Amino acid sequence: MIPLLLLLQVPADAYELTGRSWAWQADPVEDPFFFNLDSFPSSYRRSEMEDGFIAALDVWNVQGRAPIALRYGGTTDVVQFGGGPDGSNTMFWTPASTDGSVALAARTFLDADIVDCDIQVYGENSLGPVSWGFSQTEASGPDAYSFVYTAVHELGHCIGLTHSNVPGAIMRVNQSTNLGPGDWDLTPDDVAGLQAMYGVLESDLVIAEVVPSPPLESPGTAFDLVVRVENQGAGVATDVIGLISQTGGEAFATIVTGSAAMGDVAAGASTGTAEDALTFRLAVPFTCQETGAVSLDLTVAEASGLSVSQPVSFDVRCPAAPVITEPPPSRCAAVSASGWWALAALLVGWRRRERY
Repeated sequence: MIPLLLLLQVPADAYELTGRSWAWQADPVEDPFFFNLDSFPSSYRRSEMEDGFIAALDVWNVQGRAPIALRYGGTTDVVQFGGGPDGSNTMFWTPASTDGSVALAARTFLDADIVDCDIQVYGENSLGPVSWGFSQTEASGPDAYSFVYTAVHELGHCIGLTHSNVPGAIMRVNQSTNLGPGDWDLTPDDVAGLQAMYGVLESDLVIAEVVPSPPLESPGTAFDLVVRVENQGAGVATDVIGLISQTGGEAFATIVTGSAAMGDVAAGASTGTAEDALTFRLAVPFTCQETGAVSLDLTVAEASGLSVSQPVSFDVRCPAAPVITEPPPSRCAAVSASGWWALAALLVGWRRRERY
């Protein structure tokens, strides 16, 4: 892999701020980000490029957990790199760079305020032609740079971050080729830098409903426990998971699957990106012979470490144990030994009479 310098700035030991941001706006960033598709070579797939730019905006929106929104304004034919605020922030293609950069962000400041940011993507630099990969599902390849990763990095500069020396951080100084899904996720260092400028946007997970569905009078049958979760906060709840542990009632039901995941849950939403709800699996033992309560501890948590817990209890009804009575003794079994000899003599006498 070939590392290239993205921006020629002095590296830092961790995230570093420019001292300027969009925090002066009531709802940063109020000016949308536009994409100049026509400036890119026609050999690139337009939809793949545009989708990649939108995905890069969403990385900061979803993973940053800060009260900031990078809005997509659509396509444009504007080509402006710095030069003052024009009401739009634009990414566009430039054939060549005079240094080793593969992309560059130009911010316009008014005292401590960022008022505009434009991004150039290069087709060539001082080291030669620059190859690009636009896929969101595959790595860019050993000789190509990831457009999505680069866009996420440059947008980090647009919102006020400089470079970091933390390995793996989006805002690290150098980019490598052959990057793919997961490589452009924000690290704790990136998130900490963003939140240092704009604050923290908290989620608020609430267990809205717990629905057990135990079978009636069916020992040996498995059933689901469905937990519906709501995010009543202003931030996205990421990687929401659920865990259950048993605290009582093992004679009536036991846990088969004690963990579940539903992906990210957006602010105000009650469904996840992976599943609509958390679904656990339990089973009624074959030995269940009466009705009783099952007790569980339920915990719902997200990647940030925030969690909510509550006890869960429900009844499982099994059939009563059957009454088994001894069968009456067999009449043949009650015949004594002398009785057998008498019966045999009777049969022999009957056979003799039959001959005469």
